[in-house]
Formats: sequence, structure tokens, C-alpha cells
Amino acid sequence: GGDSLERGLDDDVALTVADSLLPDCDGSWRLRIADGSGTLERTAESPGSLRLGPGGFAAMYAGTPLATLRAVGLATGGRPDDDRCFDAAFAADPYLLEFF
Repeated sequence: GGDSLERGLDDDVALTVADSLLPDCDGSWRLRIADGSGTLERTAESPGSLRLGPGGFAAMYAGTPLATLRAVGLATGGRPDDDRCFDAAFAADPYLLEFF
């Protein structure tokens, strides 16, 4: 992601990461974006959340658009309308896509 998010983007979306290697990352999260900044907080599982494994999360964090992650099976669930929020939050030129 960048230092600031797209101005005017105001959203609240759910994310579930299944990561057995890093238990601190494993679980459900809520991304809230308002006024050019965002917060990520642990939350109760939401049945409609975007679901990623460690490879999908690493690729999203590195800037890969969710449409690409969905096409190759690294992202499931969630609402396609929420993809814009995730794409804006993690916008970057994709790099280091496998693992970090």
C-alpha cells in the first residue's frame, strides 16, 4: 500500500486470512477506510468476507489486483464490489509475489 489512500474512498470490508505459518495473521479482520487513511482490526468471522491464504495475502499486499487473484484461485468469497476498496488500500506496482 501507499502512504495515503484514495481521497473520497469510504468503506468497511471484511477479510479472512488462513495462515497456519503465522498465527498472528490467521483469522478475520475488518478494513476501514475514510478520509485517505485506513485501519485494520481483528474481528469476529464474517461469512461473506474475502478469503485469502498466505500467498494470496502476500500478492494483494504487494499490489496485485483482486481480479487477478480471483482468476488464479488465490482469492475467494467476499463481494466483488468490495474489491475496489482492497485494490485501493493495497495499490502498488506488484512485486515479490510469492512469499515474504
